[in-house]
Amino acid sequence: MEKIVVESQEVISDAFARSLAAKRSWFNSRFAEVRHMKPALDAEDFAAHLKSTVSPIVEAAARANPSSVDSVVENLYEVSLQLVASNLAGPRSRCKAIVDGWTKLFPHAAQILASSPGRFVSSITNALYNLSICDARVSEWIDIMVDVAALTDDLDVFLDAGKLACWRSGMAQYRSGALETLTNLPSEIALTALRIESSGTKLSASDLRDRLLSDPWLHPIDAEATGMAEDLELVAVLGNFRGFGGLFQYPPRVKYVNDQFVVSSGQDSWLMNADIFGANFHRIELEEGGSSKHHDSECHFLLDGDGTVSHATRPIKKRFPEIANPTSHAGSDKTLAVTVELSHHIYVFALANRSRIVRSNYGSSSKIG
Repeated sequence: MEKIVVESQEVISDAFARSLAAKRSWFNSRFAEVRHMKPALDAEDFAAHLKSTVSPIVEAAARANPSSVDSVVENLYEVSLQLVASNLAGPRSRCKAIVDGWTKLFPHAAQILASSPGRFVSSITNALYNLSICDARVSEWIDIMVDVAALTDDLDVFLDAGKLACWRSGMAQYRSGALETLTNLPSEIALTALRIESSGTKLSASDLRDRLLSDPWLHPIDAEATGMAEDLELVAVLGNFRGFGGLFQYPPRVKYVNDQFVVSSGQDSWLMNADIFGANFHRIELEEGGSSKHHDSECHFLLDGDGTVSHATRPIKKRFPEIANPTSHAGSDKTLAVTVELSHHIYVFALANRSRIVRSNYGSSSKIG
């Protein structure tokens, strides 16, 4: 069992080797305990993970704060046991996001990791996993957080910036909560998380937050601009038949209830989130008869049977042949969702600055921008 935790110093860093050797029996005992509960934990896979992924992180932490090494090693080792046993890390990993995050982000954030190893490792690993299952742009999030790590050694600030970066990387469901962090973050870090140049806006944090909250299709780069021309465009085709790997067993229907898009298919229901950076679905449970307890929010769009869309308060009228013969439609002031006959798709339209609108087709968990 000793070879699981101690390798030659040519393979792992000196700091890592010393820390493992100092508590060899404890590390070996923990490995045995976890493998007893999770027989899938493979010794060779775990050793490979320690060498290729954990050792460089420990080396970076040792440079940032030598006194933190033992605590860093213990936390990384403990979480690694669970991840490798579940095939979320190591050579057989089915979660590239976690492997990439540990490899590319952790060493760059070594000072923050060293200050609070347990909280850092658990929080960032959970974020990476959630980004992965939401099919967000994980690489973009990692790149942003590497830049943020160069600007702070405060874990709370780092995690708040991470929320903004999650939204910026495609997790539309976090938009409101993420934008609320703007007023708590140093300006340079907030702008970095949003990928705005430090000289890119003169707005206060609260004004920037309010403008972005008011328009799901307003790009942060354009938040300061006024009088931008708006147009209505198809920005996403979401969902698919369950038999083809999608969400919906039956053709879906959409409503806009309490300022949220609710999609139903048979007895199943989801919240649909869509904005400038992403779109996705989250399953919900509706009480029996629950839909009748809420009034549908007013739809600002008018839709004719031939697919012609007009807006209640704006001089916009356009025809989209793909949404002829609609079965349901719902919308806010800026977003329209439409379902059509004999289709398991939801067509999403945005009223936004034309230069930022990109028309694409997406799967059941989708990305825009």
